[in-house]
Amino acid sequence: MEKCSENELESWKKRHAELSNNINRTLLTLLSFGFFCALTLNQPDEMVIKNGGKVKIPFVDMQVDFLTFLIIGPIALLGITAYLILYLQDMKKYDGLPCSEKQAYIFNLDDKPAKLISSILFFGFTPLILLMFYIKTRINPSYAAYMATLMVLSTLTMAVYFFYQQLQKKEAVSAIAIIFVCGLLLLPISPLFNLNSRIPICVSGADLANLNLKDFRLAGARAEKTNFNESIFFRMELTDLYAPHAEFKNANFVGANLDRSDLGSANFEKAILSWSSMKGSRLTGTVMKEAQMIETDLTGATLVNVNLENANLSRAVFKEAYLEHVIFNEADLTGAIFEKAKLFGANFGRARNLTQEQLNMACGDKDTIFAAGLSIKECPSRIDR
Repeated sequence: MEKCSENELESWKKRHAELSNNINRTLLTLLSFGFFCALTLNQPDEMVIKNGGKVKIPFVDMQVDFLTFLIIGPIALLGITAYLILYLQDMKKYDGLPCSEKQAYIFNLDDKPAKLISSILFFGFTPLILLMFYIKTRINPSYAAYMATLMVLSTLTMAVYFFYQQLQKKEAVSAIAIIFVCGLLLLPISPLFNLNSRIPICVSGADLANLNLKDFRLAGARAEKTNFNESIFFRMELTDLYAPHAEFKNANFVGANLDRSDLGSANFEKAILSWSSMKGSRLTGTVMKEAQMIETDLTGATLVNVNLENANLSRAVFKEAYLEHVIFNEADLTGAIFEKAKLFGANFGRARNLTQEQLNMACGDKDTIFAAGLSIKECPSRIDR
């Protein structure tokens, strides 16, 4: 700041004080709204699916549903941040004012720790809250795409602005640091990060019955004891689903991919699983009575104490599967493939359309039960899974 008269100095001090107060109020508003968003986003993931409950927006005394909040929350956050940056840009005119003449706010202090904290609050806080919005919305691909776009654009814009400001001040280290921080904030939305495996979607214990879920993302989700009765999973990607004790009665899984899923003690009674894939999945104590499983692929799956009574298993694939004490009474096994399958204690006594040719591809033990005239070669060794 150029040398000026005493009156001008007083004018500069007054204007600087006004800006400092405005920046402080706006920053507190940003932090308050950001923490409010963080607390609100702590709601169960099922809220994104069911859109249950109301959210009261602070400062404007307005109530909206949860999905509406996921849209307007980030916009409001970015609006407050933009307002703050405009104040900061105006404040640059008074950089030459001595520190002794400035208001005693952290962003006016001249030491490095204060500058670092201020930079994080001004340029790192908003992208962090936007990342939390993205983590919450990823169960819904359309909302996740919206949030990812907002986060990338806003984070890169703030990073470029801060980088330019720091280079003007010849503070290269700070400029490099903010690029590094922004990179870390954007990393979780990268497909290479595999966010779902690190922070799984959780709908355990939720009531998601009678819903069309085909447009949601549940691969790798934790869904223990969740009620999915009569819900639709048509052609969904559900790999690595963790759903022990879940209810799937009359659910539609046509063409769905359930590979490597844990479905122990789940109930699939009368569910439609035709043309689905359950490769490498674990089914222990699973109920699949009267399920439609035409051409279902169970290659390498583990089935222990599974009830398949009256199930339609026409052309189902049990290649290299491990079956122990599985009940096939009245199940239709027309064209089912048991190549290299291990059948221990399975009950085929009243199974329908099972042929010796099918059994010749598998092996079993003396406890396996067949209808008269059918037999199976003994497995060379029994390795429990």
